[in-house]
Order: sequence, then C-alpha cells, then structure tokens
Amino acid sequence: KPDGSFDQVLALESMFHFSSRTSFFSEVSRLLRPGGRFVFTDILGTHKSRGLAQERASYEAEISRSMAPWPDLWGDSICYEDMARANGLRLDFMQNISRQTLPSYRCFLTDAHGGLAVETAIDRGVAAMRYLQEQGYLKVVLGVCEKPVAAGED
Repeated sequence: KPDGSFDQVLALESMFHFSSRTSFFSEVSRLLRPGGRFVFTDILGTHKSRGLAQERASYEAEISRSMAPWPDLWGDSICYEDMARANGLRLDFMQNISRQTLPSYRCFLTDAHGGLAVETAIDRGVAAMRYLQEQGYLKVVLGVCEKPVAAGED
C-alpha cells in the first residue's frame, strides 16, 4: 500500500507473533496518514518474569510449540514510547488490561461440561499463558498511538 493509506490501524493480540515489533511500528507509521491512529494490544513478560530464570525456557518452548511463531515471548527490551517516537508516532495511551482479559481463557480451556480441558498442544500453550498471566509473569497491554500532523499540514 502507498504511504499514508490508512486513517486507522488496529492490531489486537498479534504483534508478539511478528519477527520485530519495532519493524511493525515502522510499517504502521509509513501506512498511517498524519492524524491517523494506531490501536494495539500486546502480550509480554513483566519485570517479575525475569525471576523465573530456568523456568522461562520451559514456558517459552511450550508456548512457542503451540502458538508459533513467537520470537520474543518476554519482550524484555520493549519500550512502546521509544518505538513510537523513533517511528514518528506519539504514544497517547497505555494501560495494563491483564485483569480484564483473564476471563477469556475460559473460552479456550473449558470442555462441554464446564470442566478444564487441556488435551492438545494448543490447550497446553494457552494453559501456560493463563498460569503466567494469573501469577503476574505475563501481561496484556492496550496502547494507542497517533501520527502527529506536522505544522502546516491539514
């Protein structure tokens, strides 16, 4: 698509699958017109996840096996404000929405009788994510960026 083709870009629970969040921010910036908005959710590790040490590799393997690609599960070096600024965007809003998203795991892990169903590789990956999020090792964030209108542009 040509530069400035979109008024809005929406990326819900998808950025963690891309090879580079930074490259994705760059592409979003290229595609947005001045004044355009970028709304996203992302899943990444919390500071607490760094204390998992050896367990991190096991969780990473389980989640990657079932939900690949996931090139940067923990996102240790992610700073959305820096990524936005480096790509000509302004981060206007950022919120941890983990608590609001936890109930959605029931949709993926409940069998026909209302019990917990962890039978397939995907179920095991979702169960691992649920555990990590419940324990505060993973978080879901909601962000909104805008591509500023340059002086003299309208």
